[in-house]
Amino acid sequence: MDPPLARAPLAVSRQSRPIFHRPQSTQDWENQKAKIVDLYESNELKDTMKVMEEQHGFKATLNQYKKQLGKWGLDNKRIKDFEYQAMLKKKRKREQEDPLKESAFRLRGAEVDSSKITRYKKRKGVNEADVASDVGKQWHRVFYAVA
Repeated sequence: MDPPLARAPLAVSRQSRPIFHRPQSTQDWENQKAKIVDLYESNELKDTMKVMEEQHGFKATLNQYKKQLGKWGLDNKRIKDFEYQAMLKKKRKREQEDPLKESAFRLRGAEVDSSKITRYKKRKGVNEADVASDVGKQWHRVFYAVA
């Protein structure tokens, strides 16, 4: 019987591979907070993630970012479903009281364009029964002003 053939070691390419740091603790996030906040204020979340990964070696999942931004109170760029529902419910109630009364909504200090509400209603297929249903206790954060 022939002895087993000796295998030559495979040549391993030593290309420089970026080293990523995956957040394991709250402290990992706190160390990057200033950079993330600065980027997120002027960019979309996916762009923020890309810059943090490519330039700072900080790699976390979309859900991890969303959870952390929520903890930091920075998840306020987009109008949430329950906020749209609250505005629709309030608008419907005001229209029932006075059909000629127009409503303008303010959310987190900024006026909400009525076209956004209309687009949400079409996109989600919201009907009168949906508007009439209870939207939960969080809707009190939505304020309205008469136009």
